[in-house]
Amino acid sequence: MLAPLLKNNLDMLQQHLLLIFVWMIFCWLHSWFAATGFKKSFQKKFRSGSRYYRLYYTLFAFISLIAVVWFQFNIKTVFVFHPNFLLKGAGIVTGSVGLVIMLLCIKKYFLSLSGLKSLLTEAGAAKLMTDGLHNHLRHPLYLGTFMTLWGAFLFIPYWSLLLSNVVITIYTLIGIRLEEKKLLMEFGTDYSNYMNKVPMLFPWLFFNREKKP
Repeated sequence: MLAPLLKNNLDMLQQHLLLIFVWMIFCWLHSWFAATGFKKSFQKKFRSGSRYYRLYYTLFAFISLIAVVWFQFNIKTVFVFHPNFLLKGAGIVTGSVGLVIMLLCIKKYFLSLSGLKSLLTEAGAAKLMTDGLHNHLRHPLYLGTFMTLWGAFLFIPYWSLLLSNVVITIYTLIGIRLEEKKLLMEFGTDYSNYMNKVPMLFPWLFFNREKKP
């Protein structure tokens, strides 16, 4: 996959391999800190600050994401292919739609997603969201993320962006499976029924519907 980069520069190849490694480390840390076991351990050791765990997690994720993206934009890279007008247009449309979906989702649950809600009120019981975009697919934020990332790649198909997108996509697809297991444990039959009625990512594809007993 990285063989074409060898024709340009060995140092460039090393930087792209390092980029893959950095994204993998980011994803691993992201999953580790989000894991239920780590969260419970943190809450046990730091009871007074446990209500702010989500806020701490969000700050860490944001700062580390900025660092990884900064590294990505500062390595030397080349085009995988040179996009024509149609590909650029498709990239703009796909990325724009994805960005709108992401903004709608962030607007809907920004306070709870960021952890800022913990500064205002005590954490209450979690609520299963099934309205709005969630009435059509279970993970609209992830769909918006995929569309934004791959739309950007169609517009500027750099090797660095391709490799980053592949790592992020694989990580997110695995993360969705793990997240759904947690949601089934948390909401039980309510989430099982929701899975039967609403597809995972793409409303128009039948294989996104998972039939649960």
